[in-house]
Amino acid sequence: MGLTLNMFTVLFRCDGGPVIGMGHVTRCLALAEELTRNHRCRAEFAVAHDRVATEQIGEAGYRVHQVPWQHTAAHEPKWIKIVAARCGAPLVVCDVREGLDLRGLLWLRRAGLSVVLLDDSSERRLAADLAFYPPMPQLQRLDWRGFSGHGYGGWKWVVLRRQFTGRRREVAGGPPMILLSAGGADPAGITLELVDALERVEGPMDPVVVLGSAYRQAQKLSRRLRRARHRYRVLSHVADMAALMAQADLAVVSFGMTAYELAAMGVPAIYVALSDDHADSASTFQQAGMGINLGVHQRVKPDDIAAVIRQLLGDPKQVAAMSARGRSLIDGRGAERVAHQIVCYLRRSCVPASELA
Repeated sequence: MGLTLNMFTVLFRCDGGPVIGMGHVTRCLALAEELTRNHRCRAEFAVAHDRVATEQIGEAGYRVHQVPWQHTAAHEPKWIKIVAARCGAPLVVCDVREGLDLRGLLWLRRAGLSVVLLDDSSERRLAADLAFYPPMPQLQRLDWRGFSGHGYGGWKWVVLRRQFTGRRREVAGGPPMILLSAGGADPAGITLELVDALERVEGPMDPVVVLGSAYRQAQKLSRRLRRARHRYRVLSHVADMAALMAQADLAVVSFGMTAYELAAMGVPAIYVALSDDHADSASTFQQAGMGINLGVHQRVKPDDIAAVIRQLLGDPKQVAAMSARGRSLIDGRGAERVAHQIVCYLRRSCVPASELA
């Protein structure tokens, strides 16, 4: 069947797993759902060899093409072009940090493929037809010379899963529920650091540890919790994170997609970061009044985290203000907006002027 006005195939190129986390895959699945559900598009995925990422995408109902393991950045563009031709995709959404480079994406554009980037501040951005970003300090420092596409930045472009649209925090009485999460993989072992911090906080509480699909330190965590002062609930593979977050009074998390989800739900949060780049992005949340950024986790002591937890638990007015601020800035409709822009671009209909460069 050929393409019609109302049907396009979109190829997603993303990776995920225990080393790099699952945020890229989660974000692409959210956008794919919006495109297929509301715009009659088809979506297929191209991913590197990782069982967890491949299974998660397959379980969502999408076809997965695995990048040949021997392919380098020089080989991958031609392979993507072949896959796109086979599935009839005129456009590829890239959400990667390795592999494809600027030269490869420029080659794809010359070969006739349109390129969309999500939250990519590397030089790859200069090859994008469409590029979408949350607000972050890095954007103001980038050199956009040579960029000929459309770029968009702001809270309204944050791509979240559909479950976060229109959902709000519904905290009941009783001990405060404190959510601990380090994303889908937690390659740096931050979950254990967060538990160590919470163990330094006195008083009744309902601590919940959320483990992602690519988490690999479950046994070590179990041993740690057996000697804990608090009684922890440990949840894995949570399908409806929005429902869980709706019950939380406070969250302590590794900065990433979880931070945006919490803000959309109105859950005040404390952020520790995997890298200086993540800490830079987290600073935007603190400046906006949605959470507190403690910086890169290697430079943060458990006592530092514990002190901020105590501060927030003892200041309900500050917590309420942070909650309201998150809800006012992130409405959960970013995937809807990005999908609309992509379809408008494919139809060559009206595409709003670039907000960047």
